[in-house]
Amino acid sequence: MTRNVGNLIAPLAAIALFALVLLQTWTSLRAAGAWHARKPAVAIAADDPFLMLDQQLGRAFRPMAATIRDPFRFGGVSAPVAIKTATKLPRLEVPAPPARPVLTAIVWDNDPRAIVNWKGRAWTIHEGLLFDEFVVTSIRPEQVVLKRGDESIVLTRKSSGE
Repeated sequence: MTRNVGNLIAPLAAIALFALVLLQTWTSLRAAGAWHARKPAVAIAADDPFLMLDQQLGRAFRPMAATIRDPFRFGGVSAPVAIKTATKLPRLEVPAPPARPVLTAIVWDNDPRAIVNWKGRAWTIHEGLLFDEFVVTSIRPEQVVLKRGDESIVLTRKSSGE
């Protein structure tokens, strides 16, 4: 068997590198104190969270001052205070009657028509017409009958002097 020195260099270099890494790790752990013998930890008693409550409950009961009201008793220590409140009744406002169209003119012939002013506009209407919220029920020589919902509204022509 022939052994070549060149074949041994690679494994020897790997072993040397591994030894170097182990040495550095060991010295770092010793410097940090990780491998020193540990001292036993001192047991510190935890504070009792109810110590203050126990002390307050252990104190002797002392009566409350006369000026402090006991929330667990009915009534108070002092004389009741009269509170004057002016009761203001709400004003009831009577709603204004709904606005009514104004009959301006009636044209009476075979197909009667009328002119009605409503919401600032002049409407030319005939029987059966739906305008705004009204239905024209009938047109007669002296009056026009409109229907709004269940309410019937009769518009009469004003005389020429009115």
